[in-house]
Amino acid sequence: MTAIFSDTHGNSPATKAVVEDIRSRNAEKLIFPGDAMTGPDPRGTMDILSECRCIPVSGNVEQWIIQGDIYRTPDPEVEPVKAVIEKMSWVSDNIRKDHLDWILTWPDEYRENDAYFVHDTPSDRKRERMLRKNSDPEGYLYHAKGLREDSPETAFAEHVSLAVDLGFRKVFFGHTHAPYVRAVGGVTFCNVGSAGFSLDADPRPSWVSWDGDKIQIHHVDYDLEETISLVRSTKYPLPEREEYVYMLRTGNHWRTYPRS
Repeated sequence: MTAIFSDTHGNSPATKAVVEDIRSRNAEKLIFPGDAMTGPDPRGTMDILSECRCIPVSGNVEQWIIQGDIYRTPDPEVEPVKAVIEKMSWVSDNIRKDHLDWILTWPDEYRENDAYFVHDTPSDRKRERMLRKNSDPEGYLYHAKGLREDSPETAFAEHVSLAVDLGFRKVFFGHTHAPYVRAVGGVTFCNVGSAGFSLDADPRPSWVSWDGDKIQIHHVDYDLEETISLVRSTKYPLPEREEYVYMLRTGNHWRTYPRS
C-alpha cells in the first residue's frame, strides 16, 4: 500500500499523527506532494518528513524558497509580496541547512506506472516551469487555483488531456487542502487534502491510501491544542493570528471567521 499526504504547513503535531497512522497500517511507500514548511514549526515538520523517508515533490512553498524568485520581484514592498517574503524569510531562518539542501533535490513531479504525483495539477507545473524559464513576473509568486471537488468538468479538461497524453490514468495532488476522489474523462483525480491545515470543514488532517486500485481517504485525530500553543508562542509572521487559530479549530477558511 502507498500512502500519500501533502500540505503539512509547519504543523508538526498533525504531521506526526499522520505519519504514525500511516505506519500503523504498514504502508510500503510514502509520497509527499509538497508545501511542508509555512506554519509554526517548520523545523519539527521537516525532521518528521526526513525521518519517515517519504518521496517528496516540490510545492509552491518550496519553489518560493529554493528558486529565490520572491526576492527578485519588481515591487517587494507591495502586498501580498511583502507578506510572502516575510514568511519565507522566517521559515528559511527556522529550518536547518540540511533541510534546505534536501528541498533543493525535490522534483516538480513524481511518476509511477500510470500514476502522476504533483503538488497542484500537471498543467500548473508545466505553466510554472514556463513562467520561471521566461522570467515572467507572474511566475514570481505563482499560486495555482487548483482543482476542487465541485470544479466544473471544463476546469478538468486541460488536465485530463495532458494526463492522457502522458499516459496517466490517476493523478494525486494537494494544494487546496480539501480531499476528494473524482473521475473525469477516464482519469481519476485524487486530492489528498492537507496533513496539517485542513480546509474541508473537518479540522482533522487527512491522507490517502492507494493499493494500486482502491483509493481511500483517511482522517486522523491529533493534539490540536499543542499546535495552537505553537501558533501563539512562536514568531511565525501572522497578521491575523486568531483567524489562523479559527481555521485550525474548524477546518474552515478565514473568510468565514465571525466578525463582531
